[in-house]
Amino acid sequence: MTETKTKHVEMLAKQIVELQERLREAEEKAEEMTRLKSSLLTNMSHEIRTPLTSMLAHAAILESRLDDENLEAVRAIKRAGARLTETLNSVLTLAQLDGQFLQPSPEDLDLVELVTETVDSLRPQADDKELALYVSAQQDELPTHCDPRCMRRILVNLIENAVKFTDHGEIEVAVSTDDDDIIIEVRDTGAGISEDFIHDMFEEFTQESTGLTRTHEGSGLGLAITKRLVEAMDGAIDVDSEKDRGTTFKVRLPWIDACAPQDSNDETCDLAAMLAKSARCGSSQTLPSMSVLLVEDNRDIRRVLSQLLEALGDVVTCSDAETALRAAGEREFDVVIMDISLPRMDGVQALQKLRTMNGYQDIPVIAMTGHALPGDRERFLEAGFTDYIGKPFPPSALLKKLRKRLCS
Repeated sequence: MTETKTKHVEMLAKQIVELQERLREAEEKAEEMTRLKSSLLTNMSHEIRTPLTSMLAHAAILESRLDDENLEAVRAIKRAGARLTETLNSVLTLAQLDGQFLQPSPEDLDLVELVTETVDSLRPQADDKELALYVSAQQDELPTHCDPRCMRRILVNLIENAVKFTDHGEIEVAVSTDDDDIIIEVRDTGAGISEDFIHDMFEEFTQESTGLTRTHEGSGLGLAITKRLVEAMDGAIDVDSEKDRGTTFKVRLPWIDACAPQDSNDETCDLAAMLAKSARCGSSQTLPSMSVLLVEDNRDIRRVLSQLLEALGDVVTCSDAETALRAAGEREFDVVIMDISLPRMDGVQALQKLRTMNGYQDIPVIAMTGHALPGDRERFLEAGFTDYIGKPFPPSALLKKLRKRLCS
């Protein structure tokens, strides 16, 4: 009897060891799959954003040079590029949310300012449909502590959704507070949502109009992502709608008070005005031209950015880090724009070597990269870059970065 019990215990112990081994193997496999998924997201983001950057930058140059007869073709390219960028961002954001790679990074900000800036950036879409788009705020400033990227994405999704489904009337973005929460409401006078669809509207890849006869374009991801971002920020989202009467989305987020951001006086330093003044004035008043070292391995992007930056002064382009470091050793540049994914030596390694060179300890170095997933900006700033811009970007965004560095 004792021998039977001993054998039974030994058998159970063996089974436990086998189960523990299987569990360890499963955990290792899950970790490897997570690593591969993260790598795939990073590579996919970079490989798509790089050609998009070239396409949109070339379109911007053509738009400034073509006659009216050919302008619409270029603007169609820009619209298609913007739509592709939005679809890419939606798919990658959803994948990050699924893999729990995306975690909010809160910081102090003025919510009214962020909402106003976001609405202003989307106003051309409303103007194209002759819709009124405006902000109504309970107070002029609303200092809070939240993730600006998540908040901006929530606003963009809701406002673009309102513009898409509104043909006449107006869209209001209201900002208010109660005792504990910040409340953001996006109200439109559009088509409204049927009662049957409201229960499914936050599901992924879901649209009220589907199939070959669907009336609106889109991936069906915007509202699903919005809901998950709101929940990631410990908030809630509700919808109130009536068919053919309009829709109101209400977002509630915890109100974490913060000090109001200080005025940067950015409006006192306008790059275009400074360059114009430099061209007009005599030698005693002429502003020093900016010398730019542009490091980018994509030939098309090098060429188009070089054309865009010519107005700033002297632009030297390099296709790899080694050549760029040699150029920096021969002269001192006012600013360096550095791609991250470069052959043989990446942008971070190049930055580390650049900072050891005479005269480059404090020179602004801007990371310009297709690595534009949440967390990438913080990672490159921690690595020592002065600023960051993710591909694709409108030329005005890069000029704004340079203006900021020139003014400082």
